[in-house]
Amino acid sequence: MANIIDFFHEREVLTRDFLHQKYTLEGLSCAEISKLVASSRTTILKRLKECGVPIRKVGTNQRRKRGIAFGQKIVDRKLKADKKEQELIRKISELRNCGYSYNSIASILTSMGFKTKNKGGKWHGKTVYCIIQRNKIIS
Repeated sequence: MANIIDFFHEREVLTRDFLHQKYTLEGLSCAEISKLVASSRTTILKRLKECGVPIRKVGTNQRRKRGIAFGQKIVDRKLKADKKEQELIRKISELRNCGYSYNSIASILTSMGFKTKNKGGKWHGKTVYCIIQRNKIIS
């Protein structure tokens, strides 16, 4: 039965023009296209390859929504500096200047109970790296 469904999706909906429009021009992900046409993500990826649509590298979809940067907050509909987070950014920079790796800094922040921007409990090296890079640009 699944092969019959895939057959109809492939022939009627998942044409090269449709996939090119959604994936390349509109920048939708395979998951977003799969929800749009009620098909699996793997089927979409398979059809993209069959149709010769160039596949993006993993993690290059820049359309995803991001929140407010660490060190900032919204006050009266305006972006303001968050003093507690700014102080933590200074501590992160100091640790990095002392030679700690991004993962080591993340472990230290987690063990000391510092909250992440989304109030999660665990810090990651990539998050620390992004905070440091963003701080270099701002400074």
